Amino acid sequence: MGNFGTVGTASDPAFAGWGYWDAGRITYNDSGQMVLDADVASYDLDMGVHYIVGRPTPMAQMPMTGTASYTLVGGTAPTAYDGETFRVGTLAGAGLNVDFGASRVNAYVNAVFMNDGQSVAVQISGYGYIEGTTFYADTYGNGYHYGDGDSFFGFFIGDQAARAGMVYQGQDDVLGSVQGAAVFLKGGAGLAFTAQAGMSAMFASTDDYLFDYYPRGGYDPSNGTGYFVGNQLYLHDDGEDSYNGYGYGGGSTYLATSKAVSSFDSMGSPDAADFIGWGYWAKGTIESADSGSSLNGVHYLVGRPTPSNQMPVDGTATYSMVGGTSPTATYNGTTIMGRLLGATMNVDFSNSLASATISTDFQKNGATVPVSIQDSNMYVNGAWLCGNNINGFFTGNQATRAGLIYRKDTNTALGVVRGAVGLQRGAITPNGAD
Repeated sequence: MGNFGTVGTASDPAFAGWGYWDAGRITYNDSGQMVLDADVASYDLDMGVHYIVGRPTPMAQMPMTGTASYTLVGGTAPTAYDGETFRVGTLAGAGLNVDFGASRVNAYVNAVFMNDGQSVAVQISGYGYIEGTTFYADTYGNGYHYGDGDSFFGFFIGDQAARAGMVYQGQDDVLGSVQGAAVFLKGGAGLAFTAQAGMSAMFASTDDYLFDYYPRGGYDPSNGTGYFVGNQLYLHDDGEDSYNGYGYGGGSTYLATSKAVSSFDSMGSPDAADFIGWGYWAKGTIESADSGSSLNGVHYLVGRPTPSNQMPVDGTATYSMVGGTSPTATYNGTTIMGRLLGATMNVDFSNSLASATISTDFQKNGATVPVSIQDSNMYVNGAWLCGNNINGFFTGNQATRAGLIYRKDTNTALGVVRGAVGLQRGAITPNGAD
């Protein structure tokens, strides 16, 4: 096998090329320098070599401010190797988002492979840094990637970084190591990377109970800093909690996505007081002063809780669902996605009580299985909501918005159902009014 492609001519300063050598290999000496000696240890003998080629953008021509989105021009057919079977897949799509001012980049590659007659979709993705004319995210902590995160390395090409190319690698539980190369063309504006202080976050993961870890999904979550790409959260610095304590090991704890943000939505902009955001990470990572661990299937809720002096103190109100994550059900290590059908919450601010109902359903063994998550006696303390199956908080002056995160053990073959919901308040009715 061998495939290649180019954009422009070889004499073009913005020339970019990509290809694959099925018989190629890369070898290094003890100092990490590439050599031709066939006797030294080789790299990727079984997978061949994916490559990109071009003239890196001169530093004088690199953008220093602004954002850009890059669309896929072409790339190699991705390969996968699990130690026994070598597979060649299809490059289904890819994209690159760059914030030159923040020196940040995030990228994704969608690939499809056939395995035992079944189509297997794989996404390689990550967040990383720009250094000079190059960009990268790796699995050693650079670019907010820890443990099992995907990695990519690339460089910008042409005046004002008109093109970009990268090679990438990721790990799939079924297919093994997935690799490839892709080249992109600069398009319109991209999404800005921002750090938003004062954010509280709640999380529910298939690896932990709703209330069990920092940053926590329990009552009165910590305040910290949320890191965003546009309106999507990709990392939360747990920082100092509301009791002036800290997370694991006496220092800040970070919970970050180590794969793509599978889905997300929000009301408002992250810099607004009434912002409420929610999303789902297929993979996440907790990193603290003393330890780190991976998480699977993380639902998140993020926003700035309503200050106590802006909370309603009288009346009742109904909150209606605006959106939420697709719920997950996990049983014996297997997770399936369901449908979020609706959610409503009634709040009595005078008595500091609330009740909520969240309706979901799942397809299991050819049948539709409904699951209702309810809490009839949720406690309201300032901006916080606490129940047996549902927790959350209010945002905005007079608690105009709210977010809920939930967990319910169905005690059936569906296992534990989890998710996150965003809601908008209706009119406040004074107590005793008709």
